[in-house]
Formats: sequence, structure tokens, C-alpha cells
Amino acid sequence: MLGAFIIRNGELIPAAEAFFPLDDLALTHGLGCYETLKVRGGLLYFPEFHEERLIQSLEMIGIAHSIVSGSIMAALGRLVEANRLPECNLKIIA
Repeated sequence: MLGAFIIRNGELIPAAEAFFPLDDLALTHGLGCYETLKVRGGLLYFPEFHEERLIQSLEMIGIAHSIVSGSIMAALGRLVEANRLPECNLKIIA
């Protein structure tokens, strides 16, 4: 991990606080969806498409979520700004 911060459930937190319980079957058995985005020159590439695709993927496989359209894009913008990494890849896991 390169950045000092992550987004967890829409909140910007220190990366040192990132954890998940080992008995979380969704995470340990790969039940969910993810998207990977490029950041180049400090700019996110097509975040609206990644957000839309993630929401559609969750709905297609029947995973309930409370993601509001635009919320992921806003959170990723805060993350890029906080980490100040002009070149990186971001992974969204739901």
C-alpha cells in the first residue's frame, strides 16, 4: 500500500486502521465485486464508469448495498487528494 489513507465505508481513515475480521466469509472467500482505477497526473480516469459498473455488478449477483450514485466518485476524489500520489492504481472492494 502506498498511501497514508484509505476510504472505508465512505470515510477517509489512516491506512494503519485498515483491517477486516478473519471470519468475514465474504472477504476470505472472495464473495463480492471490485473495480480498479488509474490515477495519472493526479487525475482519476473515468471514475463515473467504474462506480456505475460496480453498482451494476453488485446488483447482478444479488449483493445488497447502500451505495448512492456519486458517493464513490466523491470519496475517491478525497482519497486522491489526501494521499497526494499523482501516479497510482486504486482498488474499490465491495
